[in-house]
Amino acid sequence: MREAKIGDLVMYKCASTGETVSGLIADIFEDGLHMSISALSMYEVISMDPPDRVWLASHEFSVISCSRS
Repeated sequence: MREAKIGDLVMYKCASTGETVSGLIADIFEDGLHMSISALSMYEVISMDPPDRVWLASHEFSVISCSRS
C-alpha cells in the first residue's frame, strides 16, 4: 500500500456530521519519538463541504486519488 502524501484526496467519516466526506491531505506530522519502534504519522485533512479540519491516523481514511507530486 502506498503511503499517503500531501495533496492526496481521501475519504473519512466526519465527526460532526457522521457522514463520509472527502478532503485533501494538507500536512503530515511524523512522531519521531517512536521512530525506533515504528513511525506514527498523523495527517491533517481539510474538507470544504462540510467545512472540516482534522488530524487523522492512516487507518482513519482511504486514499481515493493520489497527488501528482
